[in-house]
Amino acid sequence: MLKRALVAFCLSLQTAYSADIAGHWSSDLEFGPIKIQVTVFLEQEPSLQGWFYCPEQGIYELPLDELSFDGDHLQFRLNNLDVAFQGDLRENQIDGHFTQSKIPFKLTFKPTDEKPAPIRRPQEPIGPFPYQIEEVAYRGPDGILSGTLTLPDSAGPHPAIILIAAAGPNDRDETLLGHKTFLVLADHLTRQGLAVLRFDKRGVKESEGDYHNATSFDFADDVLAGVDFLKTRSDIASIGLVGHSEGGLIAPIVASRSPDIAYIVMMAAPAVPGEEIIYEQLAYCEKLQGYSDALISADQELSHQLFAIVKQESDLLQAETKMRETIRSFLASLPAALKKELNDRYGEEAYWLHSEAGISQVKSPWFRSFLTYDPAEALRKVTVPVLALNGTLDFQVTTAQNLPAIAEALLEAGNPDVTIVPLPQHNHLFQTCVTGDFQEYGQLEETLSPTTLETITTWVLDRVQKD
Repeated sequence: MLKRALVAFCLSLQTAYSADIAGHWSSDLEFGPIKIQVTVFLEQEPSLQGWFYCPEQGIYELPLDELSFDGDHLQFRLNNLDVAFQGDLRENQIDGHFTQSKIPFKLTFKPTDEKPAPIRRPQEPIGPFPYQIEEVAYRGPDGILSGTLTLPDSAGPHPAIILIAAAGPNDRDETLLGHKTFLVLADHLTRQGLAVLRFDKRGVKESEGDYHNATSFDFADDVLAGVDFLKTRSDIASIGLVGHSEGGLIAPIVASRSPDIAYIVMMAAPAVPGEEIIYEQLAYCEKLQGYSDALISADQELSHQLFAIVKQESDLLQAETKMRETIRSFLASLPAALKKELNDRYGEEAYWLHSEAGISQVKSPWFRSFLTYDPAEALRKVTVPVLALNGTLDFQVTTAQNLPAIAEALLEAGNPDVTIVPLPQHNHLFQTCVTGDFQEYGQLEETLSPTTLETITTWVLDRVQKD
């Protein structure tokens, strides 16, 4: 979520305030199973100013925009992150609402003596680097795309890889919870003699374009623009694709459209329609959180009803109204025991905040496309070599649901070179893990497991050497 670059300036408000709000204030931002600590540090003298911290996102001391405090009411923004907070100081805590991309969350800041410390990420590469690093920009279908091209120091032309990021407004490093997955992967691959292009998604950081109204097919067009850019360079030979999560769904789309793709690597790639992915994901996630089987079943039925509205209703305002009505009916019809379980977990206000967040998401063009698209359509047209990996503890895109579907679709394509690799004790980010739960993502020091890095590298080098 908190991934966009912030213009570093701070607006100071010259106003009178009597309450003491100076110091560090911390809270846990919860979105479903995800819990992220956010902290603000406020100073009142000589003027009001503040800074934002989110260590799990690698964010430290970002100045707060449009900060004001009148003795009771605090508000601030982080403009380039599309973040806003409004709250009231009561009994030594600040109760309010935090919004990210217009998705609301209830948040309570409490004073803390601890300044957030950077989280250790030992795999993050530090220069000097034994390869060339070139900042590049090229035209995409919706504006200029910006990225980084790393090139071996040896004489070219070099086999190249384009990295395709997961869902969300990802930057070129696929920064998530303090991990820079693509930075680590690009560094490893380039040290092995491969050129690597990674880029900010359209509308993210230094890339132009409209992210919020784009679908997976638009992102595929952006990858094709990267292919065209690499083809103009004399220091680049063959071009392969490595896609993570949604990027793994996009890679076959690109390969089915372009004769210039030599191979693809699919990391935790969806291989069945998005609706099926979400049902599996929700059930797995709720089991990890200790939901009763009855509540999981009820929630699945609610999801079926909501997705039916999304698929059938083209008018977004009508769809929004119908979804709210469906949720109200769901809550009213719940047996008393399940209603109590739901309230114990959320509370009515928090449940509605989560519901509003979900409604906001499902109205997006990306979600409506993802819900119904069947990745097998593109996979059945892919005849270049394919490596598909999944972690056995990945509950976002599960091994059991997706690896067999990839193998089946590629068999129908008559693809002669398919490698399917389930990785034991690996999660959706390809970290060595214990449970696979969201909470582990940011807590683990490991960004990408050595097994993942070696599996991809060995397989790719074997294919480019054959060429």
